[in-house]
Amino acid sequence: MVGDLEDAALYVMSRQSRSMFSEKLLTSSISKDAGIKQEKLLHSIKSMNDIEEVLRNVLKSHPRWHCLLNSVDSRVDKIMAALRPQVFADHRALLHSLGWPPKLVTSKMGSGQISGLPNPLVLMQGDKRESYSHSFVALCALQHLQTQRGERQLNLLGWKEFNTQLWAIDELVSPIASRMEYHFSKWADQPEFMFALVYKVTRDFIGGVDDVLQPLIDKARLVSCSAKEAWVSAMVQMLSGYLAKRVFSLLSERYKEKHMKPDVISSWLHLIDLIIAFDKQMQSLVNLDTCFFLAESERFQGLSRGISVLTIFCDRLEWLKVWAKIELKNAWKKLKTELKEEKAWMICNKDRAEFRTDSESVHYLMFTKEDHNAPSIAEFSVKIAWELIERCQTMPVILSRVQFIRSTAGRFIWHFFKILLLRFKTTELHSDNPGDDAIIRVCGVINSARFVESKLQVWSDDVEFLEMKLAEKDFNNTREDDVIDNDFFYGEEIRSLSEMETNWLMDIIVVLLQSIRNTFQGVCAKGSL
Repeated sequence: MVGDLEDAALYVMSRQSRSMFSEKLLTSSISKDAGIKQEKLLHSIKSMNDIEEVLRNVLKSHPRWHCLLNSVDSRVDKIMAALRPQVFADHRALLHSLGWPPKLVTSKMGSGQISGLPNPLVLMQGDKRESYSHSFVALCALQHLQTQRGERQLNLLGWKEFNTQLWAIDELVSPIASRMEYHFSKWADQPEFMFALVYKVTRDFIGGVDDVLQPLIDKARLVSCSAKEAWVSAMVQMLSGYLAKRVFSLLSERYKEKHMKPDVISSWLHLIDLIIAFDKQMQSLVNLDTCFFLAESERFQGLSRGISVLTIFCDRLEWLKVWAKIELKNAWKKLKTELKEEKAWMICNKDRAEFRTDSESVHYLMFTKEDHNAPSIAEFSVKIAWELIERCQTMPVILSRVQFIRSTAGRFIWHFFKILLLRFKTTELHSDNPGDDAIIRVCGVINSARFVESKLQVWSDDVEFLEMKLAEKDFNNTREDDVIDNDFFYGEEIRSLSEMETNWLMDIIVVLLQSIRNTFQGVCAKGSL
């Protein structure tokens, strides 16, 4: 009986050993087959790269051989059409086997604290790491090939200076996006949670992405491509896509309904505040190691503008217009509140901390109202205008930035001009008795105009505004002789202010001269008596 049990145990153990041995052989065979498949894939891509190089040389030496080029392109297109889906399918299957995407949130055992997210890319070992490396490089090589072909077909020779989009990175983000959208759908009334989740996931994985994928990108010889920036950019675009599809599209429709406008305006401004803060956080992740001091700067630099949720408004002009209207109305409301107090027009030399914030830039602090003996309302208006300009500093498309600034800060400045003009007209200057109060009131208006003019001149001299003016001029096909002060972004505003100041000074001089004349005539009349 005991002997039978021993024989049975040995039999079971032998079967388990054979099974384990068979599994190892199978795994080894699969790994070997995958390796052969990857070698064939890379060989195919290399062959198509060689064909592309020949076609580029033909295009340079024989630019009229269109039929030959089109014939070869059509054959390569057929190969690419069959090859690309298979490469993506294999890559996604490999990611799934690695445990990607990971869980978005993990908790420590026995506590409610949230720990860091485990990164499957960092945990890869042995054959899995090697397989993923081959698949990643193959996907990068295929993208590089398609980019080169596209550039040639569009007569755009040469690799772009900086490319943040990588298919291999997008394949990492896509499955994460589907999981995040489940959480996003529950946070419709708490959008700050969406931004917090995206930032956390991006931050937790960025180190592993940079350590594991950047060497592979370098191996694929993708010049000037950064794994870190591609990862952050893809995560930002994922959130941008969701906000555009599920949030701003709904808000823009509600904005058309009059009874819904107050709630829409409040939600819209809150979202913009979150976006601006989020963009700065994401850009700081990219610039953390190499240019930390630049990332921390509050100056209007627009670092890594491509990494911005504000891209939403570059693609949808109607939403940009709605946003501009909301911002302008909010700024005008702030100014009207300040104008209710007559003391806002008073000229004093007290500390200007009342209107100073920690976020003020070098541009804003360059001149103060005391330099021009201007009332505080002038400084307050300039501060609001600069805040409007800063709202779009991370917007990637320069013409969209120009349109937003013209529609917000530009119109706001013209509104303030009208206020100055109205205040001057309502001040009564009589030649018989000008009055010190009236003269002081008018001088305050003139000094306000001079203060605003000095600020606009400083802004217009900045390289960012010079670039925006140049882009605006090119877009409008403006000639140098067509527009006065065409080289300055705020040239027209500066010119108008200068004219107003001159006219107002002349009015004061005329009134004072008439007053002196009347006084002199009165003295002469008394003397004759």
